[in-house]
Amino acid sequence: TNKYDYKFRISSYASVVEGPSAGAAMTLLIISMLNDKPLSQQVSLTGTIDEDGSVGPIGGAFEKTKAASKEGIKLFMIPKGEAVQTVRLPDGVKSINMLDYGPKELGVKIVEVSTIDDVLKYAYSDIQSIDVNKTSEQVVPDFVPKPISYGQNLAPMKKLTNNYLKETSQLIESARTSVSTTLIDDPSLVNALLETLNSSQQTMHQAEILNDQNYLYSAANFAFLARVNAMVVKDISENPSMLQPGSTIFRVKLDTLKVDIDNLRESLSRYVPADYIEWQISAQQRATYAELNYQKLNSTQVVVIQNGEKDYQALLDQISDYEFAVAWVDVAKDFYGISKDSTMRARIEPAFMGDVADKLIVDAENKLSSLDKTQNEDIFRRLDAAKLEKQYGWNVAAAFDAASAIALAQGESEITGKSYDELKSMLEEKISDVENKIKSSGHSYAWPSLYLAHSKYFLESAQY
Repeated sequence: TNKYDYKFRISSYASVVEGPSAGAAMTLLIISMLNDKPLSQQVSLTGTIDEDGSVGPIGGAFEKTKAASKEGIKLFMIPKGEAVQTVRLPDGVKSINMLDYGPKELGVKIVEVSTIDDVLKYAYSDIQSIDVNKTSEQVVPDFVPKPISYGQNLAPMKKLTNNYLKETSQLIESARTSVSTTLIDDPSLVNALLETLNSSQQTMHQAEILNDQNYLYSAANFAFLARVNAMVVKDISENPSMLQPGSTIFRVKLDTLKVDIDNLRESLSRYVPADYIEWQISAQQRATYAELNYQKLNSTQVVVIQNGEKDYQALLDQISDYEFAVAWVDVAKDFYGISKDSTMRARIEPAFMGDVADKLIVDAENKLSSLDKTQNEDIFRRLDAAKLEKQYGWNVAAAFDAASAIALAQGESEITGKSYDELKSMLEEKISDVENKIKSSGHSYAWPSLYLAHSKYFLESAQY
């Protein structure tokens, strides 16, 4: 059968039908037709398909199961590992086991499948005789943190996060369309792009849950990672030549990025919004992170050495660095947008906070001297950013990044050799200490509150 191509006509009420989620279903239909063994109209499935017959992950298993239920499906097969879904129900956000939820709430039996052989076994079985308890390993429900409230000082972040999640979801769908129409003819690369996109979809789902529970920085952070991966997939799918050393389109994109960074730096240097200073600093930091990535990309020439099969990793890493820079610019623009609402604009002396920034940078250099740079890239990035911010005259941002580098380096030192219980106790003590400092300060800090909620999320997750 590998001598033939198989074409499908899909009838759907949807305005757009795309993506790889029907791959397993199409494979089942082909086998059914070639063997002249009609399928029951009550059987359906979702999942990607690999060349070796493996059924791969998809997004939106819960929504697809509900849709199948409405169409009268009684047996719905989903990829292995998709049984546990965190969903928004009328009584709140919950983690459910689809194998239990499907029969009880939707009237459809659900089984997990790993290969097309599993699919064939269940597709031609008596639905009533299938024991779902034997089709899946014991699963632990996903962790859903308790909802928390946020004050007026975080209202800008809530609005920004809502918009960011919406934009990122649209970007993922756009990337999925790009993969469907790509000119790339390397199946292994296409599969890698699809896996990356599926991972982005799952990360976005987690971001949406965290946003619902008001862990705003945590939600934005997950969405940021999903966004970067979706941008990688979209750009490569639309411009396969980016995976060639010396790519012209990549050079053009880098030049455009540089213009964006320069324009943003000029905007962020015009004045200081005294009532939105935290957002200004956050914008300056991320603009600097983007500049650091640009400098790295602009000074590096990637040479790909191939041994038989194509090795894209070095070029993929380069594209990923570029997409991180673009994403940082986007976030910096969002934070700058918040600071533009300021009614207390001021200009500061060039020397303001300069001595403080210098001292912190020196302290950071000493603290980081014993760390391995390749294993602590995030810490060294903050130190490098502090030095660059100092050059720009952004002394307050430089002090923040240098102080962050010091704290992260100290954290690496403090956790070495500690047991779980010791780490848990340390974190609980630090959380309590920060809470007390925020309360006693009399100020409505935004970013300390966001980071504090982020640490509480990870503490709860670890305990779960």
